[in-house]
Amino acid sequence: MLWLPGKWCAAQNTDSIEIIAQFTGNVTSLPGQIRLTQYKLPKPATADLQVNIYRSFRHKMLLTEPTLLTLSLPNATYNFIAGPAERTYRIEITMQGTEVQKVNVDGSVENNAYNMFTKMTEPFLQQLFGYLKNPASNSYMANNTNMHLANMRHIASAYRGTYTADVLAASLLFDSITTEVSPAYFKSRMLKVKTLNEPSFYNTTHAADLLSIYSICFLDTSVATGFAFYDTIFETITSAEARSRMHMLLFQLYFYKQREKELGIYADWANAHPGLVTNEYIKKQLAALAKVMPGKKVPEISDADFEGNTVSLTATALANNKTILAIWSPNCEHCAEEIPALKGIWDKYHPAGLQIYSVAIDCSKEDWKQFSAKHNISWINTYHPTLPNNDPLDEYKISYTPTYVIIDNQANIISRFAHFEHLEELIK
Repeated sequence: MLWLPGKWCAAQNTDSIEIIAQFTGNVTSLPGQIRLTQYKLPKPATADLQVNIYRSFRHKMLLTEPTLLTLSLPNATYNFIAGPAERTYRIEITMQGTEVQKVNVDGSVENNAYNMFTKMTEPFLQQLFGYLKNPASNSYMANNTNMHLANMRHIASAYRGTYTADVLAASLLFDSITTEVSPAYFKSRMLKVKTLNEPSFYNTTHAADLLSIYSICFLDTSVATGFAFYDTIFETITSAEARSRMHMLLFQLYFYKQREKELGIYADWANAHPGLVTNEYIKKQLAALAKVMPGKKVPEISDADFEGNTVSLTATALANNKTILAIWSPNCEHCAEEIPALKGIWDKYHPAGLQIYSVAIDCSKEDWKQFSAKHNISWINTYHPTLPNNDPLDEYKISYTPTYVIIDNQANIISRFAHFEHLEELIK
């Protein structure tokens, strides 16, 4: 579908948009590269743009729907909406020395609306989240909500025909509050059926913000509550494309933010309702993740240690009270900090039956040996060569390093998304 002012129509041809940016002001040094990020589920797409000798850059891209784009500048980021309704986006970047002072999309009605929307909505959603976590001042929240509703009505009226007015602001057009507000009021209105059925609603971070607040404040970590929510939401969303994007949003919200309990319930629900998971990528990801959630047997890994002996992860777990599986790389900054710091946990809990089974990945064997020798790693320390097919580590769906998995003495997973700062409480 193609967005045009005031209506949707079928796209005849794929539309291209052009971004033309100019640096102005007292510029003493220009960045060599600017990164442009397109908000895209489940992961964003990026492009590195070169700044030319004329203090400008140009970029063309194909967009058939309005989408959030982010410019990453030397000391600032700037978000704006781009889409086929406004084909050319002229951006002025005002600098003082090496510092960005101001960024503006000239002549864009869409972004005039979007800037107003974000300025009004961000503080309101912060207030709403605080209220839902601690619903104390009902009358104060009622007044703030009515003020915000008035702001959204103004955007919807003044900028009618823009994506911001017709989709984003419309998502927050609740009915006015005449008495004191309550959490139930927001629970019944936050995820509006009409909005959820619009595929372009998922093209900015606004959908993620609303869903995150809703899931944190209204969904506990019980299976019954989770299943009931997903049953309702995916019966409500009748658009196949919107349903697919909602699945991508949930996956992004739970997997990339490492919300383990919610992800486990969502994966179990998806496996029990395959007909309602229309996004094949998400279906495969959830089916795989369901096998490494808490309570499941740890997938086997057998790698060679520093002395060349092959060591089984399952056998290690069965022989110890608790085991930390640490998947890391000597080329990773966070790993360079955290892996040596594991020694404190190792020294404290190894006498009580803790074992650490570390697996070095994405590195040469020489880099692994040098790092290990430098930091005197004394636990089970293995090297995992990259395998083109049937790699056992693929079962863990590793998206970052270091990754920590906590395993009990029956080789069952206790936590798949353990954070370094929580390791001690998980192994006690």
